[in-house]
This record gives sequence, structure tokens and C-alpha cells, in this order.
Amino acid sequence: MQCSTLPTSRRSAGNVRLLTAALFGAAMLAACSSDNSTGTTGTASAIVVASGNAQSGTAGSALATALMVTVTDATGAPVSGATVTFTATGGATLSSSTATTNSSGQATTTVTLGHTAGPDTVTATATGVSTSAIFTATTTAGAAANIAIVSGNTQSALHGTLLTSPLIVQVSDQFGNPVSGAMVTWTASSTGVLGSSTTTTDATGKAQTTWTLPLLAGADTTTASLSGTAATTIFTATGS
Repeated sequence: MQCSTLPTSRRSAGNVRLLTAALFGAAMLAACSSDNSTGTTGTASAIVVASGNAQSGTAGSALATALMVTVTDATGAPVSGATVTFTATGGATLSSSTATTNSSGQATTTVTLGHTAGPDTVTATATGVSTSAIFTATTTAGAAANIAIVSGNTQSALHGTLLTSPLIVQVSDQFGNPVSGAMVTWTASSTGVLGSSTTTTDATGKAQTTWTLPLLAGADTTTASLSGTAATTIFTATGS
């Protein structure tokens, strides 16, 4: 029995169609593979914190790690090209308030903390996403820079006796935040007696000492100096 054959022209056309289909399938597979590895352009559905949360730093300084979020679609695949808006509260400032996600669905900004010690918050939102990603940071006081009288100044008492109220100062950084653990040196101008010649500030930035007036009547002073700086403040008292 003799098998029938297709004309050469028909066989060639069929081969072309098969080759075209194979190439199209390969191209689609490559596109899908690339889409999965480098992010999609699908619809953004969620935004989450990726890195940079819960940092701390001194007032006015930049946080060491940038804030990063990841934007994904409903299947959890990263979404590239999404617009992310960052909003800071608590005095912090941002290098950029908006950013576009990269091929991994990630967007970043950097933060410089505010001048007031306490909590700072940065909220990240993505266009079309109902939820948000929230970063927290803690601003701490900087180096001790200033010293000021709180209470105990301009008292008067019988000469040679202990003043009723202690001498109290407060130490702060350059922005006015109380600084704990700073050393204060106390120096009386004459023969008065101080309860302590050095004290350390407490959690509120305060330090204190007592002062017994000299045996001779008249005006006297005691100087409080902030160790490591040129900052001083002077108390006066009068013995009668």
C-alpha cells in the first residue's frame, strides 16, 4: 500500500506555522519568568515595611538605615512602578516624600530626626492601596551643651547656716532637650560649704547640691559648671 504525501509547498507552510507557534510559546515563557523575578506592573494591593523600622538616634541626626517598603499585588508578587508617598510626624524630615518602586517592588527614603526628644513616625502609602506601612523612630538628646538655674537662686539666711532650698540646675543639649548623666561641678566663691562639689544629672537633666553660707555676713556666689564645656551658671545668696 502506498502512503500519500503532501505537496512540498504545503509541508513547508505547516513547518513555518509550527516554528512560529514554538517561538511564540518560548517568548511567553521567558516573559512570565522575567515578570516573576523582576516585579510586575500589576495592580498594587498591599504595602509593608521591608527595613528601617524602630531605629533611634540623637536629635537632628540622620538615621543610619533608609526606610524601605515593598509593594505587592493581590497574589503577593512585587509591583514595579508604583508611587509611594512618605509622611513624617514628630519633627522628622525626609530626603524625599515620594518614591517609585523598583523591579523588586521596593521604594526608599532617608530620615533626619527632629530637634525634640521623643517618638517620630513615618507613614508610607501607595497609590490605590487602602492600608499603609508605619515606621517608628526614637529621638534622644544629644551631647550636653547648656546649663541653667532651675531653683535655689537669690536666697538669704543667717550667715553660717544652711540655705533652705538646694541649688538646682538643668543640663540640656543644643536643642534644649534634658540630658541625663552629665557631670556638674560646683564651686563656692568663699568659705561657704557645699553639700557636694560634683553631681550627675538625673533622668530629667537636673542636678543639685546644698549650700551652707560663710561665717561672715554678706553676698556670696556659687558657680555650677558643665563638665567638658565652657557653660556655667551662677547662684547668689546673702548672709545676714
